Amino acid sequence: MLEESIPYTERHPELDPLFIMDIDNVLNTDDHIEQMNDQAGIENYEDFKDYFHKNPAEYLQPERVQRLDECLDELDPDPRIVTVSSWQTSFGADFLTQVLEKAGFTHEIWTRTMNFHLKKGGRERGQEIRYTVKNVDPDHCVVLDDRPYNEWFNFVHHQIQPEDGLEPEHVEQIHELWNRPFEKKPGYPDEDDGPTPHVNPELGSS
Repeated sequence: MLEESIPYTERHPELDPLFIMDIDNVLNTDDHIEQMNDQAGIENYEDFKDYFHKNPAEYLQPERVQRLDECLDELDPDPRIVTVSSWQTSFGADFLTQVLEKAGFTHEIWTRTMNFHLKKGGRERGQEIRYTVKNVDPDHCVVLDDRPYNEWFNFVHHQIQPEDGLEPEHVEQIHELWNRPFEKKPGYPDEDDGPTPHVNPELGSS
């Protein structure tokens, strides 16, 4: 596992092949989140934050977690997993691994995209993924995230976008992209492929 604060000037080829994953709407669904909130009697955002921080594993769906786990077993015995998720602002990589283990996950979270990049004035997930990919410079890469991104982001051709949780068809797509060489644009990674972000090399864990 990498340190929770990563110098953005360093390359990290040890994270190749690179597997970047979201959690919400990948390892759960909106309906499941709403159901958990109803069962817990949550009435406002402050109630949600308090309950979520104490019981994060309840917001995971074990069948989806185990589906991803079995998929990763078939791809690589030791996949380099990096999270891109609102969860990463609350939990470090070690704790995220422990939370996922409660739902049947047997792999390790190596680090978080937010450790590579922080945009001044707030986070921007597309830039976080972009900087992670540029620092790793992978030969193979999969991004599993329900959020849409602009076409000029180099990684979008290696993104799988579940709309409502990880399904068997997404597992097939993961296998296909994992075995496909990462399509690097001319000049990548030295030439810019979008707006230049502010980078905080001293970003620590939360």
